[in-house]
Amino acid sequence: MSRCTTLEISAKSVVMATGGYAANKEMVKEAFGFEGVNGGLGQNVGEGLKMAWEAGAKVPDNFGGQMLHQTLARATQGLKAQYEPFEASYPLMLTYLPNFMNVGTSGARFRDEAATLTSVAAANTSAFNGPYHMVIVSKSQLNSLQTKGMQGVHAPSLPGMPPEFYAGFADQFTLENPWTNVEKVFDSMVENGDGFKGNTIEELATNAGMDVDVFVENYNSYKEATKTGVDTEFSKATEYLESMGEEGPYYAIIAEINNLGSVGGLLVNTKFQVLNDKRTPVKGLFAVGLESEGVLFNDTYVGNGVAILLYLRSSWRGERGKQCFES
Repeated sequence: MSRCTTLEISAKSVVMATGGYAANKEMVKEAFGFEGVNGGLGQNVGEGLKMAWEAGAKVPDNFGGQMLHQTLARATQGLKAQYEPFEASYPLMLTYLPNFMNVGTSGARFRDEAATLTSVAAANTSAFNGPYHMVIVSKSQLNSLQTKGMQGVHAPSLPGMPPEFYAGFADQFTLENPWTNVEKVFDSMVENGDGFKGNTIEELATNAGMDVDVFVENYNSYKEATKTGVDTEFSKATEYLESMGEEGPYYAIIAEINNLGSVGGLLVNTKFQVLNDKRTPVKGLFAVGLESEGVLFNDTYVGNGVAILLYLRSSWRGERGKQCFES
């Protein structure tokens, strides 16, 4: 039987560097609206922020910002138990390509899908729809993938996934490599509850919980754009308007947002002293890293190392740096 021991530690100064709260689903949901997928460290649960607030630190007015980066196919883990890594990654790879229709949970298209070519844009444009969006794939497109690989759907380049995502199938990760068993893999995705299928677009909308009228209108508009080469809604480049074909079945991949970490939670000055409600320093309390990023960068994505670097640069400035930790 484990026992928990509480230690009370006194110090002249304390530097808060506890990595935010992105691993605390309840806290993220309350602050941001939905939790997403935690792509950061599991121990970042917000205890440092709570201690600082109890010590008198102000909760920033912009509290709630998250560092969103990339989207992840919910199906991947389940498929890995059934298929080789390359096949298991079919849905994931399609979420990184601009050639497929993207819709929110209502069934409405919400962006130029070329945003998927940039990881930060992919996640942040998706976030307006909640914790996930859906990538629509037709039988015609699956057939092209089956025979010609990603070049069959005119992929402009390989999906911009992090190297660790395709390390297990790097030799197969080419544009021309045919996607064997592709329809079987997508059927397994649906059977596992990680995507949706419909023999018609109306059936797909119903099964995916979309508004049928909204999806049908958006689908028909997008399909017309693939025929004319002109996207009147989001001005998507003609070369990315891939034909949907004329027959089902149709699939919807669930693409979830990857959250690398929360942004901010404490106000700091240029000496990284934590500020109270009057915006004056809380004596002896300092914050660096994700805890301090919000005040320096608002809620704009930067990167975990940036806040650390800013502190180090300050510390390297001789006497000014030494003053950072004077109480």
